[in-house]
Amino acid sequence: MSIEFFSDEFPGFQSGEASAVVDRQYLNAPERLSYISFDSLSKSVQEEAYYKYKVIVLVNEHLQGGWTKKNIEPLLDSLLEQGHIEKKPSWRSVARWHKNYDQDIGPKSLVSAKGLVKNAGNSKRDDADFYKKAVEEKFLKRERPHVSTAYYHYFNNILLYNRAHPDNAIEPITKSAFYKRVKKISPYEVEVGRFGKAEADKNYRVVNKFSAAERVMERVEIDHTPLDLILLDDTLLIPIGRPYLTILIDCHSRCIIGFYLSFQEPSYNSIRSAIMNACLSKEDVVEKYPMIKKDWPCQGKIETLVVDNGAEFWSKNLEFFCASVGINIEFNPVGKPWKKPLVERLFSIYNSKFVKEIPGTTFSNAQQLAGYKPEKDAILPFSYFIELMHIWIIDIYNQSPDSRMTRIPALSWDISCKKYPPPLYSGFEEKKFKIEAFPTELCTLRRGGISIDRIDYTNEELVEYRKITPPPPGSKVVKVVVKRDPDDVSYIYVYLVEKKEYIRVSAVDPDHLYDGLSVFQLKVRRKLHRNFINSKTDYVGIAEAEKLIDDRVCEIAEEVSASKKKIKGTKKAAAYFGISSENPSSIIDGFTSREISDIEKGNKSHSDVNPNDEEWKRISDDLEPYS
Repeated sequence: MSIEFFSDEFPGFQSGEASAVVDRQYLNAPERLSYISFDSLSKSVQEEAYYKYKVIVLVNEHLQGGWTKKNIEPLLDSLLEQGHIEKKPSWRSVARWHKNYDQDIGPKSLVSAKGLVKNAGNSKRDDADFYKKAVEEKFLKRERPHVSTAYYHYFNNILLYNRAHPDNAIEPITKSAFYKRVKKISPYEVEVGRFGKAEADKNYRVVNKFSAAERVMERVEIDHTPLDLILLDDTLLIPIGRPYLTILIDCHSRCIIGFYLSFQEPSYNSIRSAIMNACLSKEDVVEKYPMIKKDWPCQGKIETLVVDNGAEFWSKNLEFFCASVGINIEFNPVGKPWKKPLVERLFSIYNSKFVKEIPGTTFSNAQQLAGYKPEKDAILPFSYFIELMHIWIIDIYNQSPDSRMTRIPALSWDISCKKYPPPLYSGFEEKKFKIEAFPTELCTLRRGGISIDRIDYTNEELVEYRKITPPPPGSKVVKVVVKRDPDDVSYIYVYLVEKKEYIRVSAVDPDHLYDGLSVFQLKVRRKLHRNFINSKTDYVGIAEAEKLIDDRVCEIAEEVSASKKKIKGTKKAAAYFGISSENPSSIIDGFTSREISDIEKGNKSHSDVNPNDEEWKRISDDLEPYS
């Protein structure tokens, strides 16, 4: 068998190219950077790896079928015969080289372990296991011990080994030689061991541009952050803490298009409110804050919303909302914030150029707090901060060029809108957008309407809908989709399937206790009320009273069971003698002393003086109760 080989160069695997990434399209595998520089290996080790690479490339080019002895042996014979290789390797070695290269995807996989160890330094091979153990256990650790700790671990283990094996003693290297060997470990490997893979990936990642956007609102990033600022209550002027900021930035223009500020922790309501602010018209902003000089034209339909992996972004409510209005959700990979760079960079700019200039700012480093008390120095009420924030966003950030002087966010927005104006929400579409944004609940339609959080909602239209809507097959109840505004529990929207529309249904609230009350306020008030009732309840007294009742019932039961008197017609007699809570007497009190004496002596029975049930019924049933 004779096969014509051509001895082309292997441009992707040349000795002397640092961190070479081999062109391996024939392997159909993605490229991955090896974190050990090929240049750092010795010349002989490089040549050995290059030889292996040359063999697997030549074999692969003419291989018919799998990497088996039957297919590889003839090719190796031809390679040797035509002078492409000086020594024929075994077919098993070639198959192993190919497997290692395919799995590791890089030249490092073709370097033998012996070659890597020899490259680590000129020490004796016998100490390799001790060196490896010391580095792994005492240097590449999250506790980040000093390299000297690893050396003494290495040195002491060799001393103990030599004492146990005097005939096969190992000479340890010096501390300086150990340090030099450690310095040859790849920086990435050191960072992975001492700081973790996520941190290493941040510092040694392939720097690529994120997905570009060709028009405004095509791609929008959203995220939360607690502000490094303590604000005051508007009325009491006392510190109320650090609010959470939810903000959206347009990836094409770099404009801040919306935000939401609240003291509640990030939730779907934070996301909903921020999206509302971003997508709807902001004409009222300039009217509300006359000090603002520029317009804030940012509005329209978001095409793709880029989010991180926070629990609130995995909310079913967000999923339902985005699906109903046609927004695509793109989740950022876990632990890779650089994949969502704009909003991350914005937070840094926001804190450094705006928040840090305001008294009451906080610090993440405890040492920076020395001599400074943010609670004491805070001077800005919440509503004033909202005004300043609008000024900073509209008149400063959106109007300022970036650090490279390549764009002005507001100008980029205007240019893009002239060419690709985003769809806007107005009229019916705006109303639908707002309703769809409310959290979704599936509720049972009952006789009294719909009940949520012990609040009843009903109206005539809902009652009529219940009359004409039978339960679905296999169910005994009718369920409806309900939307409720988290900021106002006084009403809900109910979707009527047959009519394909939402109707507004008010709460049964004659005293208007729920008007403008948020879900959060409702829960807080009820919790406070429960705590108040709990504090005013005498649980010990109730327990003692219940025990007294139990004991008294037992005593009465024993007395009745021990009594031999059998008296009939007692209920009607009790009614006749007027026994009640205001007259807790006994029917015996209605008899004369002589009648009682005759009954006790046996001269008369109780029926002689007290009619039986039938007689009492006959006598009293025809009588009307008096008022």
